[in-house]
Amino acid sequence: VDLAGDLLMAACGDRGLILLDPGTVWSPSPLAAVPHDLGVATEGFVVRGDWGWLRQENGGFQVIDLRDPALPVPGVVITPPSPVNDLELVGGALYAATTTGLRVYGLDDPANPVDYGERPFDWSAESIGVKGTTVYVIDSRGIIRIFDVSNPLAPLEVDSILTSFDPPFHLVCSGDDPSRRA
Repeated sequence: VDLAGDLLMAACGDRGLILLDPGTVWSPSPLAAVPHDLGVATEGFVVRGDWGWLRQENGGFQVIDLRDPALPVPGVVITPPSPVNDLELVGGALYAATTTGLRVYGLDDPANPVDYGERPFDWSAESIGVKGTTVYVIDSRGIIRIFDVSNPLAPLEVDSILTSFDPPFHLVCSGDDPSRRA
């Protein structure tokens, strides 16, 4: 669940993405739903402005046009070479934590993300956190890899930290823009 502008959004598994008007705290009004695509449940999402990208249980993600919140329009489905575990936005880029690394998509045209390739990992990238122009990615061994994304389409790994965390992981950075993810 997350707030994006004037919308309350919830990734609801096999029910897809639900959009609500949070006008009243105790009883938000349903506005619309984006059904899951071809029987694929919605696992999470990120939103910027009038566009959303839904992470699906099959390992891909789908673009959603939210310009009319009462009538969201499902768009292209992206199926990367390896399954997506998490999504995050920085500048003009969409980052995907995949089972093989950190994949970068350009969003010059948000309806049609362009694949700029992947920074391969030895272990599965599980979750992404963002603070300013720094992206943190934790892998399945508990290593947090730190990237400078001053150039969003060319992440530069600058450090890593070995933690003692056990899976599952979810990174959230203090001061994250809550309009980006759920």
